Amino acid sequence: MLKCNGKVVEEKPGQRYILSMMNVDINIFGNIVNINIPAQISGLIGMTIILIAYQQKKTRFVLLQAIGCMFCLLEALLCGGWVGATITSMCIARNIMMLYFLKKHDGAPLPVKYTLIHLAVCWALVIPQILANFSIFNLIPPIMLTISTSAAMFANYYIMKSGALIHEAGYLFYHMSIGAYAGVLRQIVLSSAVIISIIAMAIKDHSPKKPKGRKMHSNINFAKNAGADVRKAA
Repeated sequence: MLKCNGKVVEEKPGQRYILSMMNVDINIFGNIVNINIPAQISGLIGMTIILIAYQQKKTRFVLLQAIGCMFCLLEALLCGGWVGATITSMCIARNIMMLYFLKKHDGAPLPVKYTLIHLAVCWALVIPQILANFSIFNLIPPIMLTISTSAAMFANYYIMKSGALIHEAGYLFYHMSIGAYAGVLRQIVLSSAVIISIIAMAIKDHSPKKPKGRKMHSNINFAKNAGADVRKAA
């Protein structure tokens, strides 16, 4: 018998070597913690991509977030977080729909009816999983998705990013529960990145805007002065 992701499983030929490469036991403050190496690597890649996404404008943000979520999906699957994997899959589907409307309908947000259908499908998929293996932590992914998706319905940048902030902060506790330690680090970093992006946009919005045409006006004066100097020299 072997232990994989904290669970005892039946050993198969060659499985012990594979699992030894994928899982390591680390002593953290006197507690032995089993860590899935490929899951942590995938989580770190997802973190990097999503971190870049949070510094982009809406269309690039949605696209890069979807790509980053693909690595987060792999992380959840490797850690056995099936509820999280289901919700992450639906996040990818949501972002694909958002990209379609952003591109085809001149930046329009996802229509309310599509958002409601999307959320209904999410809950329909995860409720049986939650009931089969109830844990308060398994409620976090669908609740966080509901909040972030509802916020994404608005064209307002600050509402969308506020929903993303709640999403990232809430997921920190879920990743702790399934042993996705790279995910814990990711949520801390991403929550900080969202806060920074909101502050940066607020500073940009409230900074005094330079009047248009000032540069052109200066160029005209320079040309006049240059012409006058030429005439004097003549």
